[in-house]
Amino acid sequence: WESAPSGRLSWESPWGRGRPGWHVQDFAFVQKHLGPPIDIYTGGVDLVFPHHESEILMARAVLGRPMSRFWMHNGHVTYEGRKLSKSKGVRIELRDMFKRYGGETVRFYLLQSHYRNQTHFTEEAMKLASVRFGRIRDAWRSIAAAVDGDGAITAHLAGPGPADAIWARLLAHMEDDL
Repeated sequence: WESAPSGRLSWESPWGRGRPGWHVQDFAFVQKHLGPPIDIYTGGVDLVFPHHESEILMARAVLGRPMSRFWMHNGHVTYEGRKLSKSKGVRIELRDMFKRYGGETVRFYLLQSHYRNQTHFTEEAMKLASVRFGRIRDAWRSIAAAVDGDGAITAHLAGPGPADAIWARLLAHMEDDL
């Protein structure tokens, strides 16, 4: 329950005039449309308290079980030095980023840091990501061109060897909070 801004929809209650907090809506949406528990619930680090903690408590009280198996909180995202904030009008649309830089470049940029760290979008950083991803794409094309019809390179890489140790390390890191 939260107090409502003057002139906004609200009701009298034992706790004073107000309205349900928005985290009630998220819980209701998940319960109605997704059927808890869902696998992953995400949000910014600023939503841990009180929003996500309230949703966790509501699910336990109403359902007797968790609403989500995993709760992941990303660091803030900035664009040209300003924190993205829908309420403050600081926003970028992914579709615009995809049109401008291409989806692969945007995904490559986002994968360069841990999801809980802040992400700083700048024109310079996106141009650099485009160049770096271009190098990876070019290397991949060179490898693909070198593969003869029987997939000799793929077969060679699939066998046991140093790649197995790298794969095991990757899986260990994925099991430890990505």
